[in-house]
Amino acid sequence: MNTELVKTIDSLPIAMQEEVKDFVGFLKEKLKKSPEFTFVSTRKTGIFKGKIELKPDFDEPLNFSN
Repeated sequence: MNTELVKTIDSLPIAMQEEVKDFVGFLKEKLKKSPEFTFVSTRKTGIFKGKIELKPDFDEPLNFSN
């Protein structure tokens, strides 16, 4: 993909190549500021072990009649 992307950008007029460069800079700054774009997980497995209990009839059909 990398060489295909470079070829595509190279085929654009110089002014548009500058716009692409500016947009990439914008995306890099956005990545720095937005924690949702970082892929580091802070979740820990097993923190609710033994704290959640399912009733024995959990998977039985619900009775909606009153």
